[in-house]
Amino acid sequence: MYTLEKIKALRARTINERLDDREILDQYSDEELQRICNGIGPDRFPWWLRWLVTQMHPTLESVAMIHDIQWYERELRGAPESETLDREDFYASNDMFRKNGYKAADYNYCDNKIMCYKVRWDAWKFSKLCGTSYGFESWQTS
Repeated sequence: MYTLEKIKALRARTINERLDDREILDQYSDEELQRICNGIGPDRFPWWLRWLVTQMHPTLESVAMIHDIQWYERELRGAPESETLDREDFYASNDMFRKNGYKAADYNYCDNKIMCYKVRWDAWKFSKLCGTSYGFESWQTS
């Protein structure tokens, strides 16, 4: 979905926007990030739907990049011993998406309050949609 140039630009944006957990990207090459990161939306979305949602919410792409890596690393770890711990990780990841979305909104639209609030609303909305039981099932099976 992403070119190497886009991955490099998104990586730089995570730094400029001062997103939480941006250091998670440091352990991956740009080529690995290109393979792992899929834009905004779950893997089970068809590519064109993820592309469309991402095009409609470009300010949140850097936020989704960190979120994708968090989910990818959860997949590498496998299921934890406790579903409670797993659920805590799941909610923490979604809450970080919201908080990072707010940071991205504030950084990119500090002079345009209407756009800032729209992007903040989108970040909140996506974190809640991802936080549904449907999202948790995806988290557990990833």
